[in-house]
Amino acid sequence: MAHPKLVAILECLKTAREEVEASFQRTFDQNFRLGNIDRTESLQEQKEVLRKATSTRGLSVEFHFEGFRVEIFLPDEAEVIPKWAENPDPTGKAKLATLAQELGILLFPPDWPLRESAARVVPAFTATELPEDSPGMLLPVNMGNRELPMLIRLLGEEATAYAPVTPQAPPRDQPASTEKLAASTAGVATPPPARTRGAGAHPVRARILPLLTRSLLKIKLPVEVILARTRKPLAEILQLAPGTIIQFNKSCDEPLELAVNGYVIARGEAVKVGDKFGLRILEMTLPPERYVVLSGRTSSRTEDARKVSTTK
Repeated sequence: MAHPKLVAILECLKTAREEVEASFQRTFDQNFRLGNIDRTESLQEQKEVLRKATSTRGLSVEFHFEGFRVEIFLPDEAEVIPKWAENPDPTGKAKLATLAQELGILLFPPDWPLRESAARVVPAFTATELPEDSPGMLLPVNMGNRELPMLIRLLGEEATAYAPVTPQAPPRDQPASTEKLAASTAGVATPPPARTRGAGAHPVRARILPLLTRSLLKIKLPVEVILARTRKPLAEILQLAPGTIIQFNKSCDEPLELAVNGYVIARGEAVKVGDKFGLRILEMTLPPERYVVLSGRTSSRTEDARKVSTTK
């Protein structure tokens, strides 16, 4: 019998399958596909596959909850994980942090309070770190046109304290005692079963906000990098032609502006990412404050009287 927390993770994974695949693809810039989720097997059934997968370095994404932790380990077989992930620069650290944050939203139920998440490349597991006895599962994934086993395991006191309960059949050699027990309890009203806080007891409204959040994450907004701004008379704009040079009142050392949907949210400097252009964010820009000064009737009348006295 699988751990109930692993069952909940699998259900969230089936719901957010496309978002999880897109998150890995954005991070590593290569193809990533989840295999058949129904083929997921426990660690006790695949000990040899587990030992082979953990004998090399890999990507570890940890999620810290109250009383337990969840770790996702992706082995680096055939060097499918990029080299920059081992010693990432600020841009690489931001990519890994974004991956951990997105997976923290997609992979877990909304009533699990996530305290911390982090993604990093870790070395191979030692003999004492093999998680074959901890509750977990192996999920087939395809990354860089290569099939890999992705490890999902639970850690912590709450995870290891769980023990599946196996229902036991009543003994056959005690029919008389069974009849007496049934007769004695016939007149006692059976209390209604208590409503537990399991996966099926959550109201539908508790799932509305996460589903709307996932839909909002799919909306694409225009992201622009603004070099400089200036104002020119209409006559000069009409005279623009190939070869015309426009001068801006901005130094070459000043940072560029990053705008999302027309609103400036950050400033940064231009960087080269491979053969592409990029922007390293240096500071975030707060939106302009909108406020209205509210005054009482007494203060407003006093100011009106002052205005009248000054006009006289």
